[in-house]
Amino acid sequence: MDTTGKKRTLAAIVACLLPSLALAEYGNATISEVISIYDADTFRAIIDG
Repeated sequence: MDTTGKKRTLAAIVACLLPSLALAEYGNATISEVISIYDADTFRAIIDG
């Protein structure tokens, strides 16, 4: 198998695995108040319970 074939095979494997990572469930929490937002993905909040 040449280099191009190996790259395509690797790309196909990665393309099959990425959706399964996106569907993972990390649990849930109820947030009663957002205190502050620092950037697009960092925030402080009050979690109930």
